Amino acid sequence: MRGSRRIIFFPRIGKFSIRTARTPSKDGHVFISHFIVAVFISLDCGAEPSYFDNNDIFWLPDDLYVTGGETRKAPGTTSRPMSTLRVFPTRKKNCYSIDVTKGERLLVRASFFYGNYDGKSLPPIFDLQIDENHFYVSMYFVEMSKLDTTEKRSLVVSINNEKRGEVAIVPPCQNAIEVVIDNLRGSANTSIALVAIPDSTLPPIISAIEIYAISNSGGTGFVAKNLYKLQEWNGDPCLPTNFTWDWVACNSDEVPRITALGLNLYGPLPDFSVLDALETIDMLNNSLNGGTPDFLGSLPNLKELNIAGKDFNGPIPSSITKNTKLRLK
Repeated sequence: MRGSRRIIFFPRIGKFSIRTARTPSKDGHVFISHFIVAVFISLDCGAEPSYFDNNDIFWLPDDLYVTGGETRKAPGTTSRPMSTLRVFPTRKKNCYSIDVTKGERLLVRASFFYGNYDGKSLPPIFDLQIDENHFYVSMYFVEMSKLDTTEKRSLVVSINNEKRGEVAIVPPCQNAIEVVIDNLRGSANTSIALVAIPDSTLPPIISAIEIYAISNSGGTGFVAKNLYKLQEWNGDPCLPTNFTWDWVACNSDEVPRITALGLNLYGPLPDFSVLDALETIDMLNNSLNGGTPDFLGSLPNLKELNIAGKDFNGPIPSSITKNTKLRLK
């Protein structure tokens, strides 16, 4: 079974889990010189054509693995892989997609060289993320029998040997409490442990645990698989929170849902009625043809629809014109 891993570059300010965020350069550009992955694909960003270096490493141009960006020359180096780079002057995030075998361990080695390619002496600083599996974990604790005065049970949750939570968990007698860990990054080596604190006289217990995989629900999967092909976007439309696709807005649910679309499409409009959390759709001056889709008036939460300058044929459906909750432009 094949899958896809994405290496994402964020030219914005923010901090998410293990990523470190700092201020980018004034022009907001992000660059990468080259990186190597454990599936033995060596990409030279901005290079053309492919070549063998002095160590017999075969380097490929990166243009088949990324959409967007601009290539530049980096002066001041004798290293051929470092002599070119790719600049990302637009978008909140830019992704490299590489096919790998599901469950396979990955080693990514990245090297960066600014080289003052733009003559501004302002090296950009950016976030680097490898797309991973995300989970939502709920644990339940209950003490079934009343403890005597000499007994005490207190514990903490440890994930990958790191304590989670500031307060120790004391299971109440015959009354369960729930402990939730949001947006956990998981892998085959992820460990969850219950650890007794030093003054506990009894070992840890747990009554139940639920583990949910955070998937592309709420319509994000549909958008990622369908609409992005028309606009050359990839990655998750809504995550991380501060780095959504530029033309979508998402809510703050634990599994985010798309609430606004600013489309730039051509041809027939695809049916995206699965996006039932949508509140705003902007299709101003799109190059669309065919009839105005009836599903647009059936979206339960839609409040504003802009189809000005559209090329739809025929009348606008009554599901839209008679929808008193909908503002039509």
